[in-house]
Amino acid sequence: MHARPDEQKIEGIPIWALDISEYGSAYKGMVTIALPEGTAKELKLLKLEEGRASLDEVIQKILVEYKKMKFLEASEKFMKRMEEKGLKLADLTK
Repeated sequence: MHARPDEQKIEGIPIWALDISEYGSAYKGMVTIALPEGTAKELKLLKLEEGRASLDEVIQKILVEYKKMKFLEASEKFMKRMEEKGLKLADLTK
């Protein structure tokens, strides 16, 4: 995939875009995303630090970790509500 800095701005913020439009059908199903330049640089650094083959792998890992975080937050909230009601996990399995 060919990446290049993009001179466009979104709401006054310089963006960096992955431009796949010139590659035709080889990249069917892919989209172009625009990121602030600093975010793009951090993603590239993460890619190098983590030894990932592509930015897609980095983003997939971030998504998995985000979903884990949300699950743990929901679990904590659930356990807190159970405690407030004087219930224990074992009470749910009876």
